Amino acid sequence: DAWRQLLADCYERQAYAEAVGWGEAILREDPLREQVHRELMLCYVAQGQPARAVRQYQACAKVLERELGIRPFTATRELYEKISNL
Repeated sequence: DAWRQLLADCYERQAYAEAVGWGEAILREDPLREQVHRELMLCYVAQGQPARAVRQYQACAKVLERELGIRPFTATRELYEKISNL
């Protein structure tokens, strides 16, 4: 959770590249952390990279389906839809 707090702090300071680094580190350890996938999506959008945010969603959906047999949470799907319409 300390890494997760660092990610949130970086996002809040608009240090998006640093936040992405923390998010990627967290997902290497636990790729099922859906909230981290969402936060990375937000960072990518803030950096002007909506296509990368879409790819992050796709990676999230894939790992959740493969590992747990579930779809992403509604909040994640709604964020994806919002980004897709940019």
